[in-house]
Amino acid sequence: MISFNIEYKTYFGQQLYVAGSIPELGKWDYSRALPMKYSEGGNWKANIKTLQGTFSYKYILKSPSGILVEVGEPRTISTIGRFGNIVLQDMWQGSSDHSAFLSAPFANVFYRRKSLKSPVESNFVKELVIRVTAPLVQSEDSISICGESDALGNWNPLKALPMRPVSGCRWEVALDASRLPEVVRFKFIKLIGESACIWEACDNRVLEIPVLAKGGSIRYECGVTTFPPRTPRFAGVAVPVFSLRSKEGYGIGDFSDIRKLVDWATITQQSIIQLLPINDTWSTGTWTDSYPYSGISIMALHPIYINPSLVGKVDDIAKLKKFESERRALNALETLDYERVLHLKDAWCRTLFEQNGDSFMEDPGFQEFFEGNREWLLPYAAFCVLRDKYDTADFSRWEKYSIYDRKKVDTLWKNVRSGREMRYYVYLQHHLHLQMLDARDYAHSRGIAIKGDIPIGITPQSVEAWSEPHYFNMDAQAGAPPDDFSVKGQNWGFPTYNWARMAEDGYSWWKRRFTKMAEYFDAYRIDHVLGFFRIWQVPSNQVLGLMGHFNPAMPYSYEDMISRGFDFRYDRHATPFIRYYMLREMFGDRCQMVQETFLDSNELDVFTLKPEFSNQKLIEAWFEGKEDNELKDGIMALAGEVLFVEDPHNFGCFHPRISAQYTYSYQALSEEEKSAFNRLYDEFFYTRHNSFWQEAAMRRLPQLITATNMLTCAEDLGMIPACVPPVLEQLKILTLEIQRMPKEVGVNLGNPAYYPYLSVCATGTHDTSTLRGWWLERYGEDCPSHHCEDIVDSHLNSPAMLAILPLQDWFSLDDSLRVEDPESERINIPSNPKHYWRYRMHLTLEDLFDKTQFNSHIAHKVILSGRSER
Repeated sequence: MISFNIEYKTYFGQQLYVAGSIPELGKWDYSRALPMKYSEGGNWKANIKTLQGTFSYKYILKSPSGILVEVGEPRTISTIGRFGNIVLQDMWQGSSDHSAFLSAPFANVFYRRKSLKSPVESNFVKELVIRVTAPLVQSEDSISICGESDALGNWNPLKALPMRPVSGCRWEVALDASRLPEVVRFKFIKLIGESACIWEACDNRVLEIPVLAKGGSIRYECGVTTFPPRTPRFAGVAVPVFSLRSKEGYGIGDFSDIRKLVDWATITQQSIIQLLPINDTWSTGTWTDSYPYSGISIMALHPIYINPSLVGKVDDIAKLKKFESERRALNALETLDYERVLHLKDAWCRTLFEQNGDSFMEDPGFQEFFEGNREWLLPYAAFCVLRDKYDTADFSRWEKYSIYDRKKVDTLWKNVRSGREMRYYVYLQHHLHLQMLDARDYAHSRGIAIKGDIPIGITPQSVEAWSEPHYFNMDAQAGAPPDDFSVKGQNWGFPTYNWARMAEDGYSWWKRRFTKMAEYFDAYRIDHVLGFFRIWQVPSNQVLGLMGHFNPAMPYSYEDMISRGFDFRYDRHATPFIRYYMLREMFGDRCQMVQETFLDSNELDVFTLKPEFSNQKLIEAWFEGKEDNELKDGIMALAGEVLFVEDPHNFGCFHPRISAQYTYSYQALSEEEKSAFNRLYDEFFYTRHNSFWQEAAMRRLPQLITATNMLTCAEDLGMIPACVPPVLEQLKILTLEIQRMPKEVGVNLGNPAYYPYLSVCATGTHDTSTLRGWWLERYGEDCPSHHCEDIVDSHLNSPAMLAILPLQDWFSLDDSLRVEDPESERINIPSNPKHYWRYRMHLTLEDLFDKTQFNSHIAHKVILSGRSER
């Protein structure tokens, strides 16, 4: 028998389970995990029959509010050769100050061991295995156990018993229980190289060994070592893959260029590289697909990041010359020509597929990849083929394929013509997978971690929207309320999540997504972490983010508003408030034209929008192809002249319109009405939902962030409700700190010296101007390099665990490396939904290697700030 035992203080309604890799433990399906029984003293216990082999497991806590899973990698044990009872006495490994140190960047990269051992096995008739978690152990250091018995060296560190490193920062040692006293006192020591040791800073650990029968084994877990605490800090660079430039490039960065970026990071003592999303966004084949957050698949990698030369060599000399000529022309361009690059790489790879594809499909490595990813590869490949066939990613126009049917997908796969096209896209994905894995492995070999970016949404014209629509609210659009990025709010056009449906299968959709990304990344940025608390939802018939509302939310009923002193009237407060004096102020000489074209009037100086312009989507459609943005913006603003937005699912309930105080409708209220509205507004946006949203996040996030061992980093900028910081703190999710976007009320500029340790600090993001661009906006002149130095130094010297600076801001330190126009280095303008993402480095990575003085300068800064562990 194998007995699982763990002490855990639970509350009413909570239940512990064991989840693991074997059928008896549910094969990681939490709904089939092994339930444990509570006994006196806070001990939980569960048993399974003894088996021969190796398996992994974790403990999970289920309660009405959700599921909590242990952090770090699962425990792995071997029962080979053991035929007696095995007792596992474990300790809960939950979120704590050391949680981040158990994640992939620390365990697999920064403190990577050259080799990990398999779970301990022994031939002792009576076996005691002691296990401890010891994070932050350098590769040349080790852990030993030392105690008062002969077997443990009698407190002599020179005779201490070495432990063996296993996965998850754990160390194990097997002891002959028959040679030990009934009570064992011991400590763990860290051996520094071959000349020094550090003892634990705690009282002696005490273990009472129970009576063991022949063949019996007890595995005793000791929690985390108590060596003097450390807070290691690291520096890194943020740059999109498409922005990388190399001498043999294709006019865009690709996955193979990440290796060169790793070399530069190594030279400059940096330890982490942050990328933007790398998923496929090929929807139209035009530059509008350059937006990296509009993926058509949460699994597939973007074909534009493939390096064709690593796929194979084109045999047709004439074609190869033509391809090479176009490659050189594109690589000489200052910025990315998305369409030409995509066309070139597609043509190049199609030639290689026609040349070598048939034999490649028989390769065992390919077969393994295909079988391991079949569930998402086939829908993705079919989506691509149908997109090409109908010349649109809008699957509602795909005739008999508009509704996803797996049988029809299988038929396409078996068809000679469509099947070959599908195989081409699978072929691309396999090579992209290999090239990204190669970049990741190379980074790890140099001690560099890769941080990815997981978008909060999916596009409405994507594989997942087509094949798994039940997970989404397809009649709504995700976005963001007004903030420093966009005063009108943002409408991303993504459907929102059907969280209730996702919860039914344990959030398997998210877990599959995270697990796939963990193949390439050690850490990840949760894009818009607020979306896991609540999402900003814009009705499908509106355009501006200003017209959105929170989901989930608790909108006000008529009775709610009246009880709070606001006399709500639907026609006055929830329909556009349009008066003649407004039209004169907004449109001037065009006032008459606006009235005749867009408005009706049944009352003197009081207007309503005509039915054909009753919402912003209709207005946008009328202005399609007309170059009159000023008029369009004005009519859009009229449609937004409301104080309340009606809830789409709760009849008679309303949300206060965000930023309503800036409307004519608000200004027309009496002072008493304004005061009552402001009370409603402040309650709604700042206090009403705190516990409601906190409970929602705690149902979702704990399961998702423990689905992999990636380090979780939040993007928690913008309008942050009070419930967010406690959840991030409880789950030990790193926050994002941007100096120009401080989180303290009434503060205009943050002070990096006061950033929390569990945070990522940066001088800017892909959505902001660069450091120089920000200075130009603020002071009307370029930022001198010595001021850039001061700002960068303040970030490097901050307490934040990670200081990850945009590549352009590293360049700002050197006058000889700066571009003339800071605006040319900007990646995105969030207020422009049609922005072309095309920034490229102005010099090649190879040339950057040769900037020895600049590179030495950065390395010196990183080392001086204590952000290098090399």
